[in-house]
Amino acid sequence: FVNPSGLFAEGQLSTANDLLKITAYAFSLPAFEKISTIEYYEVPPSNLRTQITKINHSNVMMSKQSDYYDPYIKGLKTGNSVQSGRCLITKSSKNGVNYLLITLNSPISYPDGSNWFSHLEDAKRLFTWAFDQIVYTTILNNSSETTKLFVENAKDTDYVLLKPKDEFKSLWLKAESLSSIDFSDYNLY
Repeated sequence: FVNPSGLFAEGQLSTANDLLKITAYAFSLPAFEKISTIEYYEVPPSNLRTQITKINHSNVMMSKQSDYYDPYIKGLKTGNSVQSGRCLITKSSKNGVNYLLITLNSPISYPDGSNWFSHLEDAKRLFTWAFDQIVYTTILNNSSETTKLFVENAKDTDYVLLKPKDEFKSLWLKAESLSSIDFSDYNLY
């Protein structure tokens, strides 16, 4: 970064990984998630304004009036420029599962010049796919014998069977059978 705004400047460069690190840090701050995922904020009257001022979030996926509305989307940051295209950092939360998506350099317009919100279309498709196809699954329970550990000088055998102390869970594709995991390839000597 050569400036604090993140806007285009000669020598300014950031990657999805950079933005992931910044976002992860931001989520560690106490009020960040609440502020960055609110659909709109009403600024109360003050000595400068006599009326309430409504400020809408720039991620239209949070707006029920939008063609791109998704009830599970939570903020976070949009950006558009000729140099970087359409960019989006957004979170989707459903049934206790959270995904964070970072898209960079999506096209701003169709070849005919009309606006194209491909970053929003991509986000909807990717989140739909993730929630439909990825599940938190028990890969190993604590009674599963997973592999052999070969030992020397044991009575009547040259190995012991290993099993995990605790159950092991992970994200897993629904379409992929757990039987596709071959623990026999992990014999330990």
